[in-house]
Amino acid sequence: MQQIKLICTDIDGTLLSSQGTISPFDKLMISRSYKELGIPFALVSGRYRGGVTRLASQFDIPCLLSCFNGSYIEVDGKVLNEVRIPTSALKTVYPLLKAYDTVPLIFDLNKWYIEDTGPYYDRQIAFSGNTGVVTPFKPLFEQWEQEQYNTFKMLAKSVDENKILELEQVLLTLNLPGIDVFRSSPYILEIVPKGTDKANTVILLAKHFKISTEQVMAFGDFTNDYNMLRVAGVSVAMGNALPSIKAIAKDVTLDNDHSGIGHSIKKYLF
Repeated sequence: MQQIKLICTDIDGTLLSSQGTISPFDKLMISRSYKELGIPFALVSGRYRGGVTRLASQFDIPCLLSCFNGSYIEVDGKVLNEVRIPTSALKTVYPLLKAYDTVPLIFDLNKWYIEDTGPYYDRQIAFSGNTGVVTPFKPLFEQWEQEQYNTFKMLAKSVDENKILELEQVLLTLNLPGIDVFRSSPYILEIVPKGTDKANTVILLAKHFKISTEQVMAFGDFTNDYNMLRVAGVSVAMGNALPSIKAIAKDVTLDNDHSGIGHSIKKYLF
């Protein structure tokens, strides 16, 4: 049996059920792997730190935090990695997001910003558990440029997945300096610092713990988990994962509504 020394999991569509909850069995097996076997557990997500810490508080063990798809990594309260997106890049991208009639949101370490209240504001509160800052973005960009301040991520949201696809293609064609773009769901486009990739989390945490990436177990379901699963020695796709994710994973477990993570940990470790 392969020796596993670190467990990394995506959150949405993987750790969280379709109802947004963590199953008791998943919690139990993650807790047992840490308490009985000493295996650290990392939450690896596109979410901002404030949203990830809220979920981490549901566990009875310490959790490693990888937020913004790996742009910010925290181990035992100490920052292991921190890469921000230039405010100048956000100023360039912002008019395009508006032109495609998407709703932009900005995420800092522990807070998020939106320009108007309404359905997207309400959904983000329900999603993150925290209220956002409602403010026009153009003056915010000017303020941040004067302060030489950079943040972590911008999202474009729409109920029309075709608009998200079109916007993604436009931004990829422009190849703007300082940013990468990718979809984290059919309705969400992420604008992140150049080089952002969940695979970096596996590589940096493996280096931190002085283990091989072959000793990392990773769980995922969507396109932004692809490289993380490629680099992890024990890659597990959820039963609800995209076909492209299942195709490159070494194993496929049950879906996120049937404790897929817990069952896979039991299979490999107990």
